[in-house]
Amino acid sequence: MITIPCVFLCVLYVAVSWAATIDIKPNVITVPVTRNLVIVCSLKRVNTPELSALFSLTLLHSNAMDEPKFTSLASVNTLDNKISTFSLDESATVAGLINNSGESFLRLTWKNPMSEKSGLYRCSFNGVGVLGNPLTLTSTGAVVVSVTDYDSLTDKMKDFENSSKELKAKFDILSDYTNNLHTNYNSLISRLSRSRDAAFYSTSSFNGSRYYLPRDLDVLQVTWAQATCELYGGHLAEIDSNEEFHFVRNFLVSKNLFDVVVTGANDEEKEGTWIYNRNKAPLKVFNWATTEPNSGRIANCQCFWKGGNWYMADARCVYFNNKPNDGYVYSYLCEMPESSTDV
Repeated sequence: MITIPCVFLCVLYVAVSWAATIDIKPNVITVPVTRNLVIVCSLKRVNTPELSALFSLTLLHSNAMDEPKFTSLASVNTLDNKISTFSLDESATVAGLINNSGESFLRLTWKNPMSEKSGLYRCSFNGVGVLGNPLTLTSTGAVVVSVTDYDSLTDKMKDFENSSKELKAKFDILSDYTNNLHTNYNSLISRLSRSRDAAFYSTSSFNGSRYYLPRDLDVLQVTWAQATCELYGGHLAEIDSNEEFHFVRNFLVSKNLFDVVVTGANDEEKEGTWIYNRNKAPLKVFNWATTEPNSGRIANCQCFWKGGNWYMADARCVYFNNKPNDGYVYSYLCEMPESSTDV
């Protein structure tokens, strides 16, 4: 009689725990705060080369942790992917699938889990190995319970209620302050509007802006003129198209009030290089009057000039109303966006 040593073919059962995974969220149940307890058993085919085929996947539970006694909760088999449950209550939902070419899983969800849902959970993956031997892969996880201290919770709720009352009181104060601020703001805007309308002649709307010409002279320098325009939400007019030039020129012709109306462009930095005051960009429109500009370094601000039939000229940037040597009466033109004029 010949005896053949049993090496691999005689292996009937192999238990490997590292290839199977169990994911439990959360690991701590807070009664009655926790809304859902989710246990997911999963096994990816690529992670278990020693497994030839998976036949069934079972989720088990033991309330005891020191000496666990597991009972089955749910399982799914490979024949028809049918899910079987064992004495689960109505708070449980189960889903699962066996896929021997991809990922297999079994998921159990407890709604509003109580303390009896704590303990050990085990996933058991049952199949055959590459040599045809039975093969079981397992993974185990634990869930512990944290019981709510109702007295402490009641105290916290009272503290929260008191804090809410204090917060509401502060909010009411802030709301009153905001309302007063809004009222004062509207009052200020109204006064500015009346002041602007009393101090300026205005055009109709052009490309989202209006233009304002002072009724009387009240500034002596370009910087003061710019500050006055900014007070009402605008700036010295910047003429950047022929359409805008003719719109403003027609307005000035209709008023015919001053000799010089200064705009928002200059060549102070470099003689002959005209730029806009605000963004320093090169001037786009040069509708100069005949022989203009012609005053060199003593006149570095752009203006509309009555003596040039209200075409452009260079003008002094200071002494607007002080009647300098040229004898002209100076003024300025503000440009204001519609949003700043609707006050």
